[in-house]
Amino acid sequence: MYKFFFITIGLFVIMLSSCRSHRQVVQQITTDSTSVSFSEVEKVVHIPGDTVAVNMQVQPDFKDNKDSKDSNSFIPQRQTIETKRTKVTIELTKSGEIKATAVSKELDEKVTVQEKTIRTSASSVIVTEQKESWFKRALNTAKTSFKTVVSTIVILAGLFAWFRFRGYIKASISKLTKNS
Repeated sequence: MYKFFFITIGLFVIMLSSCRSHRQVVQQITTDSTSVSFSEVEKVVHIPGDTVAVNMQVQPDFKDNKDSKDSNSFIPQRQTIETKRTKVTIELTKSGEIKATAVSKELDEKVTVQEKTIRTSASSVIVTEQKESWFKRALNTAKTSFKTVVSTIVILAGLFAWFRFRGYIKASISKLTKNS
């Protein structure tokens, strides 16, 4: 009767371990992202300077001053006009010569503009596990079945020994505790 019990349990364990399903691990992750950011940036615009000079001779008008000896003389004058970038000097000499000089300064002007930045990133992760061959799977199944059968036999043998010899084991333990 005990033989049939152990044989039945062994066959049941082998049958359960061989019915395990085999899973194939497949993982696929794909991510895409696009980010747009605007930032204010100060830029310097450089405009180089220019210089323009003009010389002119004034012709006196003798119609009104026929009696005067010194009709060719003029009162010297000088006038300077200056703006943010340009300086103009006009001069009238005693002899009637007009000298004009215009100087444009170099200009560095700060301008604030918006800068657009586009970042695009893409990543992909693919993990696959190959299926084992049927022979390797059969060997692994046999190995795990053997381990399961051996551990089941050891557990059942321990239980059988406990139930069969529990009186003797209890007496031995009580003797050991009384002696110490």
